Amino acid sequence: MSTRRKEYGPSQGLSMMRALTDAARQVQREEFNKIVGSPEIDPKAIQQMRARGGRWYAYENHALDSVYLGRLQFLRCDPDRTYTTPPTRMPDTQTSINWAYQLIGELNLETGWIEARQ
Repeated sequence: MSTRRKEYGPSQGLSMMRALTDAARQVQREEFNKIVGSPEIDPKAIQQMRARGGRWYAYENHALDSVYLGRLQFLRCDPDRTYTTPPTRMPDTQTSINWAYQLIGELNLETGWIEARQ
């Protein structure tokens, strides 16, 4: 009983290279997100902000020497809140100093996108 080997020609090689290239890009994207922070907002976080209502503003870490570079934080600003308008930097809290987080825009709760500050 003879077993026939599958021949690899140019078409198989090309598809294998595409798969390897796509896998490498995914790894690069994941590594980049570890370094710079993921540009995606967790759907659970958006759902919580929708449930609480109000206007939410996004702040991004811009400190180049920080392990949290690119990380997002959100602040709710409303007339009945401490901040009625968004400050240019994320306010400090009892547990963290937030000077590195700069205002980048308002979160659109319908689309889940951050709308750039005008």
